[in-house]
Amino acid sequence: MKKNFFFILSLILFWSLFLIKSSISFADDSVLNEKCIFDSKVKELENVLQNPDQDYLKQYYLELNLRREILSNVLDCLIANTQSLKDNLNKINIKNSFEEDIKSKIIKKLDEAQEYYEFRKNKVSGLTKEGLKYTAYSLKTDRESRFIPVEDIAQDFILWKKNDELFLFAQKRYDEINKAIQIFKPEENESIKNTLDDAQKKLNNALEKHNLALNAISDFNHNEAKEFINQSLEGLLDVYKTFYDLSQKAISLMKINK
Repeated sequence: MKKNFFFILSLILFWSLFLIKSSISFADDSVLNEKCIFDSKVKELENVLQNPDQDYLKQYYLELNLRREILSNVLDCLIANTQSLKDNLNKINIKNSFEEDIKSKIIKKLDEAQEYYEFRKNKVSGLTKEGLKYTAYSLKTDRESRFIPVEDIAQDFILWKKNDELFLFAQKRYDEINKAIQIFKPEENESIKNTLDDAQKKLNNALEKHNLALNAISDFNHNEAKEFINQSLEGLLDVYKTFYDLSQKAISLMKINK
């Protein structure tokens, strides 16, 4: 789910309506769909700003309350998203101490983000317009520098663990193919042997990229993790193409030996 929160924050920050674009990734959760909908309140604030009431005090408090409500709703959404990410991380089947350490580090940083959002939310009801502007600006800059990178790494780790299952299955598939192909005596069939060796080499290379991605996640290096994840999946796809080539060679040999 994508939300342009900084557009909403800009409504709280400034009198004029201008767009500050920065898409934010969120965990996929039905609770978030409910908590992260602001369209009606945003449109209401836009209307109040574009069509001000001639009664200054009425205009001031109407605008103030809408800004408070929108910022409070934004923080509710961020709190829910952070909790959802933690819940998804806690569902992961951890295999070793290295993975456990990575998960713990990510959750600790998500806890810090959640505490930050809750602290900000508790202050919203007492903020003036200037206070709301300052809080919105702080939220924007802190998310850019501190919290979005943590969300990205959390998503990277969740994706990596899903991919880990694909690699386990691919290794199992290779072992099955290797066992089944022995009836064709690959040591006596250069084409079969070379393709089998090629499959193992490609699987090893893809697995190396997969493991490098985990190291990058441990270092909280999102760009590197993303790159290695993409490379590992491309490599895994190539492995399955080689599996297919093996199956075609086996079928051809069976036809010849009939």
